[in-house]
Amino acid sequence: TIKSWLGAEGEAALRAGLGRPLNFVSMLEGRFKFRPKDGPAEIPKFRSVGDGAYKDGLLPHNYGRLGLSAPLNQNQLRRLKNSLTLEKSRPVLVLGTGEFLHPPYRLARMLEDDGFEVTFASTTRTPVALGHIIGSVMRFADNYHDGIDNFLYNVPPESDSQKIICYETPHLPDGHDLAARLGAQTVFFGAPHGAA
Repeated sequence: TIKSWLGAEGEAALRAGLGRPLNFVSMLEGRFKFRPKDGPAEIPKFRSVGDGAYKDGLLPHNYGRLGLSAPLNQNQLRRLKNSLTLEKSRPVLVLGTGEFLHPPYRLARMLEDDGFEVTFASTTRTPVALGHIIGSVMRFADNYHDGIDNFLYNVPPESDSQKIICYETPHLPDGHDLAARLGAQTVFFGAPHGAA
């Protein structure tokens, strides 16, 4: 391996478990240990259950959730890219939403091929405590009309990046204010005929 965290005890346990002679070769070796903090961990309260309604009307196209049998429509990607107003002198952040990642990533790659400095990230339903590597957290209602709390980490609204949020849903529910809070442009892949 490149790095081994096993230590002598771990190597001995692996040898004993396999019952065969083993040699361990690695470029780096180390150990780590976790120590609990005093007191209980603070777990954020959040809404995680939707209304259970079918979302077929909100997800009119399969953009990869069920696998893809054909490449993405490059003409649609170009139309969506051309609908954006961007400055080459400023970095661009392209955000996917939840599991909707493949088409936004392809849009990000297309922008990068056009000479933009691009970063790619995604929103998530997963709550994570603020601290250490998590420098900022934004909570907002999901875009699937369920009112489930979604989160965006380490993207402060005041950052200089030009922000683009990509949605697979054709429209947003009342109360979904992520774009307004970030000052972001929105791209709706699920809009009729691929319109932005």
